[in-house]
Amino acid sequence: MRSFHARSVIVLGVGLSFLGAGCAEPRAAAPTAPEPRPPAPTPAEVPAVYDQRLGPLELTRRQKLEIIAQAAPLTPKGRKIWYVLVRDNRRFEGELSYIATVYFSPDFSSARLRKGKCMHVWHVSAEMRETSERFMKLVNVDQRELPPRLPGYRQVSLAAQPFGENVAVPEKILWPFTVDGEFTDQEVIEIVDFVRAAIKRRKGQLLGLLEFVPDEPVLSITAQSKGRIKVFTGTRQHWLAAEGHYFILIGKGGKLLIVKEGSWLS
Repeated sequence: MRSFHARSVIVLGVGLSFLGAGCAEPRAAAPTAPEPRPPAPTPAEVPAVYDQRLGPLELTRRQKLEIIAQAAPLTPKGRKIWYVLVRDNRRFEGELSYIATVYFSPDFSSARLRKGKCMHVWHVSAEMRETSERFMKLVNVDQRELPPRLPGYRQVSLAAQPFGENVAVPEKILWPFTVDGEFTDQEVIEIVDFVRAAIKRRKGQLLGLLEFVPDEPVLSITAQSKGRIKVFTGTRQHWLAAEGHYFILIGKGGKLLIVKEGSWLS
C-alpha cells in the first residue's frame, strides 16, 4: 500500500482578461443550434431511496415531477438521473417539505470506484426555511462557501464484490460520499476499505452516544493538516439532523492508523 500524502487544496477564483493589442479583431463564430436535450424521465423511471432515520414520507408523484424538473436541465451531457436519495420528507404547517440529493449516472466507472455528479434539491415550508436561515446565521455560514450546484461524488465497491456493468441503485453501505482534498483513486479506495473494516470490527459496540452498525456508510473524506485524514460515517438529513461516527487517520509506514475516533449527533 502506498504512503498517504493527503493535501488540502484551496482554489482561488481569478478573473482574467486578455487584451488583443496589435492583433486583428477575431471574427464572430457562426451561431450553432444547441443540441436538443433528451426527454426528461417519468416519475416511474426515477428510483427513490429513503434515509430512514427521520422516517420520511414517500415522495408524491407531484414531488417527483418537481425534482425531475429541477434536475433534468442540469443533467450532465450523456448522463441520466440515477436515483434520488430522500433525506427528509414531512409536513410542516400542512405543507410537505422535502430535502433530497439527485445522483446522476457515473462519469467514470471501474471495478472498485465510480465518480460522478449530484445535486441537492429541496422544497421547504416557510417555517423550516426560517429555522435553517437562523441556524446558518448562528454558525456564521457564508452563502458563498456553500457547496457547488453540482458537487462531485465517489462510490467504492465492497472489497469482495467489485462493481459490474449494471449501475444498480446502491444499498446503504454503498451510498456515494464526498471527497475534499487531493487523493488518488487508489487512496480513496484504501481509506474506505480501512474504515469499513474498522466499523465491522466494532459492530454492536457503543462509542459516545451511538452504536456501530454494519451498514454504516461513509459520508465524507477530508484532507486535514499534517497529513491527517478525517472520515465521517453515518447520515445527514439536513443542517439540524445528522448522526454517525468519525475517524481521524494518518498514514505511517505505508499503512493507515486511527489516531482518534468518536461519534457525532445532531
